[in-house]
Amino acid sequence: TDRTWAGFLVGAGGPHVDYRLSALVQHRPAPDGGMLCVVTGTGRLAIYDFSRRSRVGSPWHILGPVSAKDTPALSSTKAQIPGGKLPPRVRLHLLLRSQPDGKYTAVLSALTPQGKPLAQLKVPDLPAQYADGSVALVSHLTPRGGKLGYWFGPWRIWGSKVRVDRKRRNGPILATQYTLSRGMLKLTAQMPPLGPEDEKTAVLQVKTSQGWKTVAQGTLRPLSYTITFRVSDWDSSRNWPYRVVYRLRHADGSAETFYYPGTIRREPWDKEEFVIAAFSCQKIFTGDLHWNHQGIWFPHNDLIKAVKYHDPDFLFFAGDQVYEGDLTGVQYQPLQMAVLDYLDKWYRWCWAFRELTRDRPTVTIPDDHDVYHGNLWGAGGKRTRPGFGQRAQDSGGYKMPPEFVNAVQATQTSHLPDPYDPTPVLQGITVYYTQVDYAGVSFAVLEDRKWKSPPAVLLPEGKVINGWFQNREFDPALQADVRSAHLLGPRQLRFLRHWAQDWSHRTWIKVALSQTIFANVATLPADATSDAVVPRLRTVPVGEYPQGDRLVADCDSNG
Repeated sequence: TDRTWAGFLVGAGGPHVDYRLSALVQHRPAPDGGMLCVVTGTGRLAIYDFSRRSRVGSPWHILGPVSAKDTPALSSTKAQIPGGKLPPRVRLHLLLRSQPDGKYTAVLSALTPQGKPLAQLKVPDLPAQYADGSVALVSHLTPRGGKLGYWFGPWRIWGSKVRVDRKRRNGPILATQYTLSRGMLKLTAQMPPLGPEDEKTAVLQVKTSQGWKTVAQGTLRPLSYTITFRVSDWDSSRNWPYRVVYRLRHADGSAETFYYPGTIRREPWDKEEFVIAAFSCQKIFTGDLHWNHQGIWFPHNDLIKAVKYHDPDFLFFAGDQVYEGDLTGVQYQPLQMAVLDYLDKWYRWCWAFRELTRDRPTVTIPDDHDVYHGNLWGAGGKRTRPGFGQRAQDSGGYKMPPEFVNAVQATQTSHLPDPYDPTPVLQGITVYYTQVDYAGVSFAVLEDRKWKSPPAVLLPEGKVINGWFQNREFDPALQADVRSAHLLGPRQLRFLRHWAQDWSHRTWIKVALSQTIFANVATLPADATSDAVVPRLRTVPVGEYPQGDRLVADCDSNG
């Protein structure tokens, strides 16, 4: 049909927009979206405005149909391939020529694979905003009867206006995270999805006075596409420049060696002030779509600049590094596609925060949204009961398959010191609770979601939905003390007893790191039965208390 397109997106973003943000432009038009230069399913050439502001119904994602009025044509001229349909193969050629007044003329041509002209569309006087940004390929909707959309052959870009910055290449090593604890260095390199013919190993090298020296080799972990390195007896008295080295095979049979650099910092024993930067809940889109920094927080440049100013000694990401529906919707199944959906979102986090994590120790732990839950009561790793009340997650356990959960945990936690007790929980879900001892600070890394009991099961009379008591006659302060309930679970309590008494390795202070707090006081308006009303509440001025609020129990935050 005329609403199926294949071709080019041109002019996404521009010099005033971070190129990483412009790389996200897709699906729905918005300011700084550029223009679409395409051939339609009926064989018509068209140039559409992709910079119109369009309505996005959800603050979470930008799915849903795009109407014709959202993407008006930039020219009323018709250009049709003879026959009224798109041939099985067609060559598409776009020429952009600058005019003396700073505008552009676009000439879009369709040709046979052998180069014979089929149709041509010429559009003059295009504002420079349609040509001053990034370019991409477009496959919109699917030809009738097809399932895979459009395929593209070799793509070439050339001309005096083309700028190539090889420093902006992303991959094949996407990010690194490391910890250093009691002389043991563990570092994980995040890779993109690799094929069966690609190399499965990489090496870790450090720079010595004699040059680069290999200190460890790592093997690719399937599904998570992570490579972890381990080095014992690490000399932490000095800074060590490092690089991860990976040899990537190309389709033509050649290979190219890639280097990802960073620094393993010296352990700051002599500092009187130890600075920790803590993060959580890295959302990138909140509903008012612009393909610029007015509508997309990614890649969090202002935040990262501020953190760099403080030059922290240690980073802690407390969870929700990704939100399952953020920007691009969510795919829960099948397993392989669900993992790729998660990795797509996780790679954005890597692209934004790798400038911090590449050169300072980092603890990253997944929270509920990282494993595609709204709230999570892990119940020792069991599987949720489908159809339990209004939400399967209320039954306790994990909605996603254990392979998915383990892949998520590998991307975020495989660089942590070995777990205190590595025995998996139910379904074979791995654990990562451990301690990190660094420069006199001893960190307990906890998993307060994994063993947590589901209140909807233990307190049926409270009619709990998503962590909120719906029965107004139920008083949690008097009726919710269930002796069989768990928060951390027996295994982590044993670990905490050990950790609390262990003051070796010159420890002078202890810090517990967890996804949620262990006790919480929450208030809501008197008629509210959940926190769903919070985004609509008035923000009260400093010194003023909201009128009519009442104390409530938030089971998700242990209230």
